[in-house]
This record gives sequence, C-alpha cells and structure tokens, in this order.
Amino acid sequence: MAERVDVCIVGSGFGGSISAFRLAELYHAAGVDSKRILVLVRQSMYIGHLANVYNLIQSSGGPGTLLASGPQGCQVVTANAVGGGSNLYLAASLRSPYETFERRDHNPDDGPDRRMWPDQISRKSLNPYYARAERGLRVNRPSWNRVSKSGGLWAATLHAAGHTCDRVPVAIDPGRCVEAKWCHTGCIFGAKNTLNTNYLASAELLGVRVRPNRQLPLRGDRRPHGQRGL
Repeated sequence: MAERVDVCIVGSGFGGSISAFRLAELYHAAGVDSKRILVLVRQSMYIGHLANVYNLIQSSGGPGTLLASGPQGCQVVTANAVGGGSNLYLAASLRSPYETFERRDHNPDDGPDRRMWPDQISRKSLNPYYARAERGLRVNRPSWNRVSKSGGLWAATLHAAGHTCDRVPVAIDPGRCVEAKWCHTGCIFGAKNTLNTNYLASAELLGVRVRPNRQLPLRGDRRPHGQRGL
C-alpha cells in the first residue's frame, strides 16, 4: 500500500540521522507531527561484537551488516545497519585544524592563486557548529588517568621537547567504558555513543519513524544535477 510522507531520508548515518533530528525539531516547534518524516535503512540494528564481526562482513554483492568493497589492493568496510557509519568508527571527534581552511590552490592551470575554501567558511566560523555537534554526540576529553602509559610517556616527551600533546576527544561515555578496546566494531558495554544513542534516538522520541531492512534500487542514469533517481 502506498504511503505518503513529507520527507523520506535514505540512510541513517551521520547525515541522515542528524537531518532527521533537526527536521523533527522544526516540525515540533511548528506543531506538526514528526511522523511525517521517514528514515529508511538497508539493514537492522547492529549489535557489535568482535567474535562475530567477520561473519557480518559481506562482499559488495551481499546484504551484510558490514559491507566490504573497493578496488584491487584496497578494501573499504562500511556499515549498513541502523546508525550507519557510527557503528564502525573509533568515536574520535577532532575539529579540523585552522590551517585546513587556509589552504590555497597554487595550480596555474586553475587560474590565479586562491583560497580553496569559500571566504565564509573557516575554523572560526565553524567552531559554534563543531560545539553543537559535540554536544549532540556527547563528546568528552578523557582524563589523563585513562590514558595508557605509552600515551602518557609520549605526551611527556613532546612536552619536554617544547611541543603540545593532548588527549583526543571521543564520543564515549567514560562512566561505562571498561577499556575493552572494542570501540571500532562495536561496544557490547554500551559506552560508545553511536547515533542510535543520541541523534537518531532523539529523532524517534520526537516521532520520526525508522524503517530497517529496506532497499531502494537505483534506476536510470545520473540526472543533470548529479543525483541518481531512486
């Protein structure tokens, strides 16, 4: 049976989950039912565990929870489950350094020397949005007593040489972390703040519907504006 919705978001990774939540916020503020927002996901919920992670990886032709693809000599593993790539990352949450946005294009074939990023985009202009995302993902900086001895020694060595070294901000709950080192493929202790625990969960609380185990085949050629039809 056909179903009409206002917004259909394909995928529940960072882009899909955050978009769903922000739209739901706007709907809620306007007094509109957020059930009119639908998120479609290729696979179901991913319960990460190192013991079975290799059984979850399928080739590019299969419907695995983890999808392995890529050219010869290079393999890229992506997550298809609810929460997308947040199921398959180390939760390290770094802001791009200031120098990243000041890079210039020195290729004479591209015309005059110019800044590669638009003038309106800089680390300073993005800082408020970085902070907003960090709050949403519940990013924190671990205390030094949670840093390994080798990490502490490395930091002390750099400090003695006149350099700075600090702890990497992570989207991990320090109160639940048991140092199992399973952050990448999934944390069975629930310490890793995947999108299922923040943005996507918040979107669902506002009424957004998430439909797992849905696939949308692509049809036709690329459209003039660069997107393919579903």
